[in-house]
Amino acid sequence: MRTPAIHQQNNNLLIAFLLCALLFIACSLPAAWFTQDDAFITFRYARNAASGHGLRFNISEPVPIEGFTNMFWTLALIPVFLLKLDPVIVSKLFGVLAGLGIIWYILVSVGKLTDNRGVLLTSGLLAALNGSLVMWAVSGLETVFFGLCLCAGTYHAGHLIKSKRPNQTALLAAMWTVLA
Repeated sequence: MRTPAIHQQNNNLLIAFLLCALLFIACSLPAAWFTQDDAFITFRYARNAASGHGLRFNISEPVPIEGFTNMFWTLALIPVFLLKLDPVIVSKLFGVLAGLGIIWYILVSVGKLTDNRGVLLTSGLLAALNGSLVMWAVSGLETVFFGLCLCAGTYHAGHLIKSKRPNQTALLAAMWTVLA
């Protein structure tokens, strides 16, 4: 059974996240024009893989050459081409979702350190208003997803110390770190 203090802390966390998420999304919309040109390298690898040519930049080359920076990001974009969706829009959506994940892990981490609502909200707002986080979230690159993997892996690794389920926590920490 939840105690009133835990219930209030969860409410504070949820309210802070919703406010920060709305602000982050609002900041992302005017920046959505920005697409880093390197994203198109990953798109080409994913498109060629979706077309049955494997992970290669030029299908005419006899030996595939690895030229993408994140295997998981490239693999995640293959279904986008199979479904004939716009990879630029989808990668930006993935980036914004990853940014929201970073904000969530920041809030959860700070919430474990303090019950002060002001400190909790300020930490989330600092992330939501961070221009670098906003711009890289809509860049089409894996940069913010990489940051999410590191945040999540670190968070779950930190909980190994106090965990009553160390195997499950270790698996989560390892999973997030490997995805990075």
